Amino acid sequence: FTPLGMSRSTFSLPVVVTFPFSQTHGGPNGQPATVIRPMAVMAPWPVGGMFSTMTDLSRYAVMFMNDGRLEGKPVVAAAVVKRMATPNVPVHSQVEGGQYGYGLETLQWRGVRLVEHGGTLAGSATDFVMVPERHAAVIVFANRQSHLTRTVDAALESVLPLETLAPKPAAPTPMTLTPDEA
Repeated sequence: FTPLGMSRSTFSLPVVVTFPFSQTHGGPNGQPATVIRPMAVMAPWPVGGMFSTMTDLSRYAVMFMNDGRLEGKPVVAAAVVKRMATPNVPVHSQVEGGQYGYGLETLQWRGVRLVEHGGTLAGSATDFVMVPERHAAVIVFANRQSHLTRTVDAALESVLPLETLAPKPAAPTPMTLTPDEA
């Protein structure tokens, strides 16, 4: 994190609780949320469990979309950045055709290539979506354990020219029978 100046990013829960943070919430939909205390959030290693901020993830996105350069200086080799987003293995995702690179998923969505990573821990969710070819990124944090996919979609739609979604097929028209057919 240090080379990128990501001073509020860590994998350590004892460190993160020393920072100001949003309370996480849980509970069934339709019922009042309950606060989940930070010590209840234990990342299943080696799956992840990175804690970060909007500012820190924005710095990462800028570096990534500038081929490893941040504030005019190289911090990660361009070849490494390219390799991270190179598809290696298919992955089940919400969109057909998703593939894993190294720590990132790539997929085609509405005419653009997305490079993304999301995650959930008890009571929180993050969506980190980049469109490197367009130098655009969307980062959405939720203090509930559900991804805000419509918010991500709307944010992408507001900053990018995207292919129009095919309209939903019209409901079939009921057939009426003539008296002779009935």
